[in-house]
Amino acid sequence: MKDERIYYHVVFTVYRGQKALWEDIESYLHELVGEIAKKWNYSIIEMETMPDHVHLLLEKPPWEDLPKIIKNIKGTTARKIFERFPDLRLDMKSNHLWTKGYKYVKHDSTSLPMVIKYIREQKQKGGLGE
Repeated sequence: MKDERIYYHVVFTVYRGQKALWEDIESYLHELVGEIAKKWNYSIIEMETMPDHVHLLLEKPPWEDLPKIIKNIKGTTARKIFERFPDLRLDMKSNHLWTKGYKYVKHDSTSLPMVIKYIREQKQKGGLGE
């Protein structure tokens, strides 16, 4: 059996669409997602954080369950971000960092360059880039 990898462009949003992912929180989120991916044997090919949502392009083995991966990412990052930035919970007036659910599109290796470009351009398209 060939060890084929599967690629997903995943988007999930901050609770109630609040703009909470700035500066130190954004940097810490990137760090955490990288650590989680390494620990659980999937790769983050590209990631961009907007103030109110996250774009991930991840690569996973076919036997790994995408809902389980996203639940792990969202649950771990929410817990650790609230631990490091306790005032965020107050600012958001919530115990939730992420909305329920996520959106995703499955890709193959031929569409990866287009998806990577799309994710990398998010800040610029959103008026936040250089």
